[in-house]
Amino acid sequence: METCTHRGSPSTTAGSSTEASKWTSICLTRSPKEIFEVAKPSILPSGMKLVGDVSGEEDFVVFGLVEGEVHVDGTVVVEQSGIIRGNVRGRTVTVRGVVVGDASADASIRVDDGGKMVGDVRAPRVNIVKGARFRGHVHMVDAGGEPAAVPSKKRRRRKRHSRRPDETAAQGPSASSGRLPAEPTVPGTLRAAQKADTVVGDAAPDMHRRPPAPRMPVLRRSRARRKDSPA
Repeated sequence: METCTHRGSPSTTAGSSTEASKWTSICLTRSPKEIFEVAKPSILPSGMKLVGDVSGEEDFVVFGLVEGEVHVDGTVVVEQSGIIRGNVRGRTVTVRGVVVGDASADASIRVDDGGKMVGDVRAPRVNIVKGARFRGHVHMVDAGGEPAAVPSKKRRRRKRHSRRPDETAAQGPSASSGRLPAEPTVPGTLRAAQKADTVVGDAAPDMHRRPPAPRMPVLRRSRARRKDSPA
């Protein structure tokens, strides 16, 4: 946009007896923001109640009560005294008051200290400050509205060196641990039963053997003979 300002100064032209005013025109090129005042956000004052949906291209600041959905292209700010009962959508959403409904933003969502929100949030960046009260689900999405890719977490498994049974048997228990394993503890009842089985097993072969022949006592003749008595 061009704006022109005219500035004039009397000048005398050489070879002329008359004085003429010669005006010069200066044209300046300015942006609309430099010429016109920036549009102010729409404000719902404290104590005001708005029933119905709100939509627009400007920013929207809520100090009062809104019962309905809010869809704007700018920023939505819910101040400490503000309450919105409905879904909220904007470029950025800042909650310092109360929002009962889902919120979505193209850039970011922020719940400040003292803010209360009940509902799901969906934005590329979500910031819930310490001291805020939030109940709902958080969905992180890209700038285009697609769900953000979450890196998969692979379970870390412990590496265990597997050995073949023949290697384990060849090395024995002393090769793996460096010391002999402790003898297993056997209950007293089982130990008595094992002992009885051992006695029966040892005595079983003797039952099939022939008993040894009985030893007969040897009768020895007496060397002393009886003397005949005298006639």
